[in-house]
Amino acid sequence: MVDYRRRVLDGTLDALQSHLRALSIHGPKAVGKTATAMRRAASISAFPATGAELVADRLQRGRVATGGEAVG
Repeated sequence: MVDYRRRVLDGTLDALQSHLRALSIHGPKAVGKTATAMRRAASISAFPATGAELVADRLQRGRVATGGEAVG
């Protein structure tokens, strides 16, 4: 596993975490949101993707035809 690389957000989270009951980190893909959150989490709940989320992901990647059929 690759060593964790501290992000700008880590300093702020270090100061605030003891005061937070929950945390949601939003931002662009591939910037370390999941790694940052998982290092700090007391517990992790994973939810299966819904059909709508899967279609939205495919639309975002350009993998759904205009007729609604999956292309890739």
